[in-house]
Amino acid sequence: MDNNDKPENIFFTEHKCFGIEKDTISKWRISIPGLPDIQPIIISINKKPYICYVYEKKIYLQDIKGNSISGFPMTGSNHFTIADLNNDGGAILILSAEDNSLSAYRIK
Repeated sequence: MDNNDKPENIFFTEHKCFGIEKDTISKWRISIPGLPDIQPIIISINKKPYICYVYEKKIYLQDIKGNSISGFPMTGSNHFTIADLNNDGGAILILSAEDNSLSAYRIK
């Protein structure tokens, strides 16, 4: 996830998310508000790693330094996906609202 091509394991505690390489060296650590409601998504945006997760009906998107992306957290539910749909290095967040409508947000 830190772009060094070595496998990493990602772990969560109540208020931390961190990546550890195979040799048990902690590579990065970020603060989070609490344990995610669902399994987080790891995404590359413009060749940089980000973690996207839901906590208490808010969607968070952070880099591995703990910086939130502009516009996040945003109100959302457990029904979302984020991906590079255009193969252009960017990402699009698609989420469903309580009325079953869909919204799409381009992440820069």
